[in-house]
Amino acid sequence: MLFIGAYVLCAAVAAPFASVPIRRTPAFLPAQLSAVFVEALLTALLLHQRFRLRGGLRLAGLAGAYLLYALFALDYGLAFGRSVSTLVVLGSVDSTPVWVWLAWHTAFPLAVVAALWPRQASPQRSIALVMARPRGVLAGAAVVLGLVAAITVLFVLVDQHLPVLVRGEHYSGTAHAVEGVVLTVDLVAAGLALVWSRRVGTVERWAALAVTASVFDVLFAVLSDQRYSLGWYLSRTGDIVVASVVLVALVHEVGGLYRRLLAQHEQLTERSTHDPLTSTLTRAALFEVLDRVHDASTTAIPVPAGRRTTDAAEPVREYSLAMVDLDHFKDVNDRYGHLVGDQVLAEAAARAQRALRSGDCIGRYGGEEFLVVLPHCLLEQAVDVAERVRSGIGSAPFATTAGDIELTVSIGLASVRPGWGVVEVIDRADHALYRAKEAGRNRCAAAALDPTPR
Repeated sequence: MLFIGAYVLCAAVAAPFASVPIRRTPAFLPAQLSAVFVEALLTALLLHQRFRLRGGLRLAGLAGAYLLYALFALDYGLAFGRSVSTLVVLGSVDSTPVWVWLAWHTAFPLAVVAALWPRQASPQRSIALVMARPRGVLAGAAVVLGLVAAITVLFVLVDQHLPVLVRGEHYSGTAHAVEGVVLTVDLVAAGLALVWSRRVGTVERWAALAVTASVFDVLFAVLSDQRYSLGWYLSRTGDIVVASVVLVALVHEVGGLYRRLLAQHEQLTERSTHDPLTSTLTRAALFEVLDRVHDASTTAIPVPAGRRTTDAAEPVREYSLAMVDLDHFKDVNDRYGHLVGDQVLAEAAARAQRALRSGDCIGRYGGEEFLVVLPHCLLEQAVDVAERVRSGIGSAPFATTAGDIELTVSIGLASVRPGWGVVEVIDRADHALYRAKEAGRNRCAAAALDPTPR
């Protein structure tokens, strides 16, 4: 909308000076037509893809309208002859490009209006199904191509009998009269497009604005007396605006869809990797992290005196695991109910996460058990972290809907040893947890630094 507003404002300011001659720049026209052709063709392709995904005959019609716009830009360049290309495909009189341009700026608004024409739903569905098929697409493109080709051949055949619209670089009075008729047609088409697009999608409304911008193209052509005047340059610049309006809207929409898709992907990833109650990692996600830590942690750790690794070439890994279990949690569920138990679990997980280091990971291992992954952490350091977790959880009562509840945790720790896999480290931490419980709970117990797993 800002783009269209800026163009309209510039048009209003420049309108009194439309007939002022500007420096002749032959390279401008081929560059302008190339931009129009590419932008309109891309718009047609994007509209067609949108039609195939969402259906709706209006989108198919708009795709055809922009294909028509692209082909007319190509046709206009060929009719202009050597000012655009060294290959003169359509050897024609000077008025032929003007007639092609007028046909171009009449056919496109009418095609957009035809696409936005209110229709009954049932016929639309049947026609849309046909148009979505490859044969339907080819047939539609052939119709558009045939229409442009027929108009071009007609102008080439009868150009000697058509009124002269340009002499040298100056437009005749007849040219302005014909342009006035085209301007009237465009104004009516723009009004209909704006009215009919109010109850349809955003892209259709932008197409209606493109028709409105096309009105200013023709208006500048009416106000300019010759080629390479200010009005002529603004009119050709307006062709680029018309070609790019819907393209910009479609690209913006695709960007919005991508952002929403990315946000939904992040939400789904969060739901699939995090426990909904405790916001800790799920068991599956936790094992993925643990596998990565096991494979990537290669910092050497001290090997006890007299011990040797089974394979000297095997990398020695450094990380620890802490198995955390809430003491007598079953009693909480039995006495207060599972809703209160869930409140205790969620708060215990939150307290544990606040006590961990920035690179540590905690996940729900099962029930009231949590597993903490401590990368690059020797057993002595892991004991310090575990003590912080234990004291952080048990330092204050848990505020629940059933009142304050006192609860402690027991923690078992183990560090990886040469030759161990993930399962062996978890097994050692689990055995250490049982020893902590047997010793009276509310304490941490570390597995012995024995390189041979049980």
